[in-house]
Amino acid sequence: MLADEIRLSAQVEKYYKDNVVFVKKGKPTKKALTDFIKRKNNKFVIVDLETTDLDLWSPTWFARFGEKPVLVDRVVPFSVQLGLYNEKKDKLHCVFVPVWEKGLMKLVHKILHNPKLQKVGHNIKYDISAGINSKIMIKDPAWDTLVGTRLTHDREPSHKLEDLARVFGFRPLKDEDDYDKILKAWLKRARSKATRAGHPKDYINYSFVPEDIIVPYGLSDIWQTFLIYILIEPEIRKNYQHLFNMEMEIVKTAIPMEFLGVKIDRPACIKACRKLTRLEDKLKMKICLFTGKHDFNSRSPKQFMAYLENEKYIEERILLNKGKKSSGKPVLDKILKEYPESDAAKLIKHVQAFRTCAKLNSTYFSVIAEKTKKDHTIHCNFRVNDTATGRFACSKPNLNNIPRVTTGVIKGIPAVRSVFLPRKDYYLFFFDYKQIEMCIFALLCQEKTMLKAIKKGEDLHDAVCKWLFKKVTKKKRRVTKDINFGIIYGMGPDTLAIKLKSDRKKAVKYLSQYNLRFPGVWKLLNKGKSVLARNGYVQDMFGKRYHVTHDKAYTLVNSLVQGASAIILKIGMLQVQKLIKAMKIKKDKARLLLPIHDEQMFEIHKSVYKKLIPMIKFAMEEIRCIIDLGVDVRVDVEWSKKSWKDKNDYKISKSEMKRKKKEFDKIKSKVIYDLEVPEDNWFLEKDDFDYED
Repeated sequence: MLADEIRLSAQVEKYYKDNVVFVKKGKPTKKALTDFIKRKNNKFVIVDLETTDLDLWSPTWFARFGEKPVLVDRVVPFSVQLGLYNEKKDKLHCVFVPVWEKGLMKLVHKILHNPKLQKVGHNIKYDISAGINSKIMIKDPAWDTLVGTRLTHDREPSHKLEDLARVFGFRPLKDEDDYDKILKAWLKRARSKATRAGHPKDYINYSFVPEDIIVPYGLSDIWQTFLIYILIEPEIRKNYQHLFNMEMEIVKTAIPMEFLGVKIDRPACIKACRKLTRLEDKLKMKICLFTGKHDFNSRSPKQFMAYLENEKYIEERILLNKGKKSSGKPVLDKILKEYPESDAAKLIKHVQAFRTCAKLNSTYFSVIAEKTKKDHTIHCNFRVNDTATGRFACSKPNLNNIPRVTTGVIKGIPAVRSVFLPRKDYYLFFFDYKQIEMCIFALLCQEKTMLKAIKKGEDLHDAVCKWLFKKVTKKKRRVTKDINFGIIYGMGPDTLAIKLKSDRKKAVKYLSQYNLRFPGVWKLLNKGKSVLARNGYVQDMFGKRYHVTHDKAYTLVNSLVQGASAIILKIGMLQVQKLIKAMKIKKDKARLLLPIHDEQMFEIHKSVYKKLIPMIKFAMEEIRCIIDLGVDVRVDVEWSKKSWKDKNDYKISKSEMKRKKKEFDKIKSKVIYDLEVPEDNWFLEKDDFDYED
C-alpha cells in the first residue's frame, strides 16, 4: 500500500504533512466519524485510549481536563482516539473523543463493535482491558502492532511506541517533539505544585492535562501506530501469520485472567508485614550496637564495605567478586567460610538476616497487601509477548517471582505462597511441563542418548549426571543442572566457575567432558552460527525467527530453547481452553489463574476436577509439532485445597489414565490447536553446513 513510499524519514514527514489530518473537535469530529461509518470499504481502524494510569488495577484520580478530580478504584479511560483511514483518498483522519461526549461516543461504539473492521492498536490488550472498566467494548477482530513488532523486530531492546517510531525512521518530527516537550513540562510543573500542596506523588495524571496539550499528544500515537501497521502487516502476512494469530488468541485468553485475579489472605499479609517491620528494627539496633555507629545504614553497601575494609585480617582477594570489591552475597559467603568466628562474620549474619526481612517485607508481603482489593483478590497486568523470547510476564505485582519457601526461613513468618488461596468450593491445580527446556535442548542437539532418556521418561538431569560422573548424588546433580543450564545460556568457563563456586580449571574440565560426551551440543552451536551468518537469524521448529547479532552468537541456543518453550506453553493454554469448550464444562468451573514460567495454575471447582484433570494433562502434552519430531512432552500435576504453599502431587491411577485417554482421543480433533510449522528444520540437516572453527 504505502510501505515503499514512507520508509525514509523525509518521505514520512511529507506524508504526515500531506495525508494526516488532526480533526478539530465538535462538528468536524462528528462528520469524520459519520463519513467513516457510511463508507463500506473500510478494512481497519486505529484505536488508542488515553487513561488515568498504566497500571490497570491501581486507584487513580480522574479529572476532566483540570476540573475537580474524583478518586476511582481502578484505571479508567478519559478519551478514545481513532485513526479513520480513507484508502481511496489516502487520508488518515485522527479524531479525539472525550468519554463524556455521549453523542460522539455512540458513533465510536458503532465503529468499535463492527465485526468486519480490524481494530489496530499498540498493546491493544491494555486498551481492551481499560475499555472494559468503562464499558467501552473493543470487539474482535483485533490486531496488535506490539505483538507484530515482537515478531518482525525481535532484536529491538524497546518496543515502546515512541522508540519503534525512531526505528522505523519517522521520529523525530518537529511537531512531535513539541507535543512531548510541552506535555512533559506541564506534568513536571503540575506534579511539583501538587506535591507542595500535600498530594501523593501519583496524584497528577494525564486526565488533568489541559485539552490543548493532551489532544495533539494523543493523536500523534494514532498516526504512529498507523504507519507501523502498514509497514509490518505485509511481512506478518508473509512470514509470521500463524504465530501472530496464536499470540492474538493468547491476548484474548489473558484478559479474563487479569479480571479474575487470585484470592489472597490479606490479614496474614498484614500480620507478616508488622512482624517483619519489628524484626528489621531489632536487627538495625543490633547492627548499630555491633559497629558502634548509631547512624550505620544497614541498607548501604558503601558503609558495609567500608566496615569490611577496616577489618585488616580480611585479605583483599576475599572482597573481590568478578575483579571488583563487593559486599554482595558471593563475597559475604566467602568471608563466612574463611573467617567463621570473626567479628565480621557475626555482623554479616545480622546484615543477612536484616536483608532477608527487608526483602520479604518490601518485595512481597507489603506489595501483596497493598495491591489486594476489598474482595480479597489481587490482579496483575499480564504481558503476553513483552520479552524477546515471547515468555509470559506479569507486573504490578510480579507474581512470577514468588519464592517457593520463605527466604532464610524466619521464625514466625509464613511462606509467601501460603497467602495465595483457592476460592470457596474450588481447588488449586498446577500443571508443570517437566524439564521442557532440556527436552527442547536435546531435540535441537539431536543427541540420541538424551532423546532415548526422554522417551523412557527419565529425569534428564539425573541421566546427564550419570553419564558425566558415573553416579547420581544430590551435590553432583546440582552441579550437572548448573552445567546443563550454563551451556543453554551460553556461559563460558569463567561464568560457569562463578556459578559452580569453583575455579576456572574445573569449569573448563566440565565443559570439555560435556562436549566429548555430547558432541551434538557443539555441532548445534556451529550450525547455528553458520545459519546466522547466512540469514541474519535462526529459526525454531515453530517458524519463529531470532535475529541475533554475530557477537552474541553464543546466546542463540538460549533464544531457541526459551522461545520454543514459551510457544509450547501458549499452545498448551489454548488447547486447555478448547478442551473445556469441547467437554461442555462451564467456564466458571475451570479457570486459568496464572502462568508461572513452565507451569500453569488453575482454579477448578470441586464438582468437576476428577473428570477434568487427566484431560487437561493430555491436552497440554499433545503438542503435535514436537511429537512429530520424536519428543513426547510430559506434564506433572500438583494440587492444593489450602494454599499455593501446600501443593502436593496429584495421583492418577493407571486404569483411570487409560480410560480417560480413550475419552480424550474421541475429542482430540476439537482440542488440538492447528499451528502451521515449517516443513524443514535447519538443526535436523546433516551435511549442508560449513562448521566454524
